[in-house]
Order: sequence, then structure tokens, then C-alpha cells
Amino acid sequence: MTPVYKLKSGQSNTSRVSFDPPLSGYEEVKPQLLSMKAEAQEGLGMLKAPQITALRIPCTGVFAGILLFAYFYFLSPPAPDTTFLSVPVTTVDAFFSPAHVFRNTTCTCAYT
Repeated sequence: MTPVYKLKSGQSNTSRVSFDPPLSGYEEVKPQLLSMKAEAQEGLGMLKAPQITALRIPCTGVFAGILLFAYFYFLSPPAPDTTFLSVPVTTVDAFFSPAHVFRNTTCTCAYT
């Protein structure tokens, strides 16, 4: 790519910009130009790219997720002989059978 630009003095100049790797089609132009823009901004100190080194899930988040899953699994399972997200009834009943046993032994409430 060879852009032509004018200086404040009015003088026109050109500059040669090579693409690495070379572009093979028109659809590759925009992503390459955006990448070059980000590199230029970072090089000029205008933009600091975040450096993600690790993903850490806090222990409280894991504990809350397990607690929420346990609450819905044990205390509010779907009624027997019902489908759940188009899963066959036999599979749903087999998956939730421990929850039904727990609920029937600990709760005096019945399905309505």
C-alpha cells in the first residue's frame, strides 16, 4: 500500500506500507488495517494493550455456583414423568431420581 500525504508546509510525500503476511483478498484488508492501527497506537503510547496472563475464579464464586446448583437440583427438580429441554422422560427421571428421593425424605410438600 502506498499512501500519499501532505505536510503542513504543503509538500506531498508518499510512504510504502507492506503487509505481513501479504493479503490474498479484499476481505482481509480491514482486519489487517485495524491490527496495524492498534500496533501504531501502542507504539506511540496512546493505547496499552491488556496482558491477560491467567483466569482465576474466586472461591466464593465456585462455592455460590455449587450451592445454587444443589438448591435447584435437590429442592426443585422437575416432576416425575416430565420432559426437560426436549430430553426424553426416562433420561430426566434417571438424572433427577436422587433429587426426588432426597425431596421425598426431607420435605413434606407434594408436587402440584
